[in-house]
Amino acid sequence: DLHSFPTRRSSDLIECSKLIFMMDWLFILASDEARFFTCDVPLALLTPDAKPRRVDLEGYHNPELELSFPISPECLLIMRENDGTKTPIHANDGFVNEINLRIFPVVDRYVFCSSEAQAIWALSQRN
Repeated sequence: DLHSFPTRRSSDLIECSKLIFMMDWLFILASDEARFFTCDVPLALLTPDAKPRRVDLEGYHNPELELSFPISPECLLIMRENDGTKTPIHANDGFVNEINLRIFPVVDRYVFCSSEAQAIWALSQRN
Protein backbone atom coordinates (compact mmCIF):
# COMPACT_ATOMS: atom_id res chain seq x y z
CA ASP A 1 0.00 0.00 0.00
CA LEU A 2 1.51 3.30 -1.10
CA HIS A 3 0.27 5.28 1.89
CA SER A 4 1.99 2.97 4.38
CA PHE A 5 5.14 2.90 2.23
CA PRO A 6 7.11 5.62 4.11
CA THR A 7 6.21 4.29 7.56
CA ARG A 8 7.33 0.72 7.13
CA ARG A 9 10.07 -0.96 9.16
CA SER A 10 13.55 0.47 8.67
CA SER A 11 14.74 -2.84 7.19
CA ASP A 12 12.01 -2.52 4.54
CA LEU A 13 13.14 1.02 3.77
CA ILE A 14 16.69 -0.24 3.25
CA GLU A 15 15.41 -2.89 0.85
CA CYS A 16 13.29 -0.28 -0.92
CA SER A 17 16.31 2.00 -1.34
CA LYS A 18 18.23 -0.91 -2.91
CA LEU A 19 15.36 -1.40 -5.36
CA ILE A 20 15.31 2.30 -6.26
CA PHE A 21 19.06 2.57 -6.75
CA MET A 22 19.12 -0.51 -9.02
CA MET A 23 16.69 1.23 -11.38
CA ASP A 24 17.54 3.58 -14.23
CA TRP A 25 16.75 7.20 -13.38
CA LEU A 26 15.49 9.11 -16.40
CA PHE A 27 14.43 12.70 -16.78
CA ILE A 28 11.36 13.25 -18.91
CA LEU A 29 11.24 16.77 -20.33
CA ALA A 30 7.95 18.26 -21.50
CA SER A 31 8.67 19.71 -24.95
CA ASP A 32 5.31 21.08 -26.02
CA GLU A 33 2.44 22.85 -24.25
CA ALA A 34 1.57 20.16 -21.68
CA ARG A 35 3.06 20.28 -18.20
CA PHE A 36 3.44 17.73 -15.44
CA PHE A 37 1.48 18.27 -12.27
CA THR A 38 2.22 17.09 -8.79
CA CYS A 39 0.02 16.05 -5.93
CA ASP A 40 -0.01 15.44 -2.20
CA VAL A 41 1.66 12.05 -2.82
CA PRO A 42 4.45 13.14 -5.20
CA LEU A 43 6.28 9.81 -5.34
CA ALA A 44 4.00 7.62 -7.40
CA LEU A 45 4.30 3.91 -8.06
CA LEU A 46 3.21 3.40 -11.65
CA THR A 47 2.63 0.56 -14.03
CA PRO A 48 1.44 0.69 -17.65
CA ASP A 49 -2.11 -0.26 -16.63
CA ALA A 50 -2.35 2.87 -14.39
CA LYS A 51 -2.95 0.90 -11.20
CA PRO A 52 -0.95 1.77 -8.08
CA ARG A 53 1.18 -1.19 -7.08
CA ARG A 54 2.04 -2.68 -3.76
CA VAL A 55 5.77 -3.10 -3.29
CA ASP A 56 6.53 -6.51 -1.84
CA LEU A 57 10.03 -6.48 -0.46
CA GLU A 58 10.06 -10.20 0.22
CA GLY A 59 11.66 -11.13 -3.09
CA TYR A 60 8.91 -10.22 -5.55
CA HIS A 61 10.17 -8.41 -8.62
CA ASN A 62 7.88 -6.52 -10.98
CA PRO A 63 9.84 -5.39 -14.07
CA GLU A 64 6.97 -3.09 -15.09
CA LEU A 65 7.17 -1.08 -11.86
CA GLU A 66 8.04 2.58 -12.31
CA LEU A 67 8.40 5.33 -9.75
CA SER A 68 7.75 8.90 -10.80
CA PHE A 69 8.57 12.14 -9.07
CA PRO A 70 7.77 15.53 -10.61
CA ILE A 71 10.79 17.85 -10.38
CA SER A 72 9.03 20.82 -12.00
CA PRO A 73 6.13 21.39 -14.41
CA GLU A 74 8.60 20.77 -17.27
CA CYS A 75 10.58 17.86 -15.79
CA LEU A 76 9.67 14.49 -14.28
CA LEU A 77 12.02 11.88 -12.84
CA ILE A 78 11.09 8.30 -13.75
CA MET A 79 12.83 5.37 -12.07
CA ARG A 80 12.34 2.05 -13.85
CA GLU A 81 13.86 -1.28 -14.80
CA ASN A 82 17.32 -1.02 -16.35
CA ASP A 83 16.96 -0.82 -20.12
CA GLY A 84 20.12 1.10 -20.95
CA THR A 85 18.43 4.47 -21.57
CA LYS A 86 20.52 7.19 -19.97
CA THR A 87 19.65 10.42 -21.77
CA PRO A 88 16.71 12.72 -21.02
CA ILE A 89 13.58 11.97 -23.01
CA HIS A 90 11.70 14.82 -24.66
CA ALA A 91 7.99 14.12 -24.32
CA ASN A 92 5.17 15.42 -26.48
CA ASP A 93 1.82 16.58 -25.07
CA GLY A 94 0.25 13.14 -25.39
CA PHE A 95 3.03 11.48 -23.39
CA VAL A 96 2.87 14.14 -20.64
CA ASN A 97 -0.91 13.76 -20.43
CA GLU A 98 -0.55 9.97 -20.23
CA ILE A 99 1.92 10.26 -17.33
CA ASN A 100 -0.41 12.72 -15.59
CA LEU A 101 -3.31 10.27 -16.02
CA ARG A 102 -1.20 7.48 -14.53
CA ILE A 103 -0.54 9.62 -11.44
CA PHE A 104 -4.23 10.19 -10.66
CA PRO A 105 -4.77 6.87 -8.81
CA VAL A 106 -2.27 7.90 -6.09
CA VAL A 107 -3.68 11.38 -5.44
CA ASP A 108 -5.02 11.58 -1.91
CA ARG A 109 -6.65 15.03 -1.78
CA TYR A 110 -4.71 17.65 -3.75
CA VAL A 111 -3.40 18.11 -7.28
CA PHE A 112 -1.02 21.04 -7.85
CA CYS A 113 -1.09 22.49 -11.36
CA SER A 114 1.07 25.07 -13.11
CA SER A 115 -1.78 26.83 -14.92
CA GLU A 116 -5.51 27.36 -14.76
CA ALA A 117 -5.93 25.43 -18.01
CA GLN A 118 -4.11 22.43 -16.50
CA ALA A 119 -6.27 22.61 -13.37
CA ILE A 120 -9.42 22.53 -15.52
CA TRP A 121 -8.01 19.55 -17.45
CA ALA A 122 -7.13 17.75 -14.19
CA LEU A 123 -10.60 18.35 -12.76
CA SER A 124 -12.23 17.01 -15.92
CA GLN A 125 -10.12 13.82 -15.70
CA ARG A 126 -10.94 13.15 -12.05
CA ASN A 127 -14.72 13.10 -12.59
